[in-house]
Amino acid sequence: MERFIAILILSLPLFVSVLGVKLIRDTLFSILYKPFPNYPVQFVFAIIMFVLGIAFFAGFIYRRDLRRNKVKKKFFQDRSLRRK
Repeated sequence: MERFIAILILSLPLFVSVLGVKLIRDTLFSILYKPFPNYPVQFVFAIIMFVLGIAFFAGFIYRRDLRRNKVKKKFFQDRSLRRK
């Protein structure tokens, strides 16, 4: 049950990213949707959706690999230096 909930949580940001790509494509083909007043607003909103969805998913994978010690030392900071 826990894995199913985790898959649901991870699928939502990916769905947001896919919706962002769809809005970018529709903006380039001049398809404007109701909540947006013009094309640039729709395009900026789509870029934000795409970036946030991918960033959430990438952050999840990074944190998971960090906990399992699969991240090279050059990709994370030494935590003892932050406490000084």
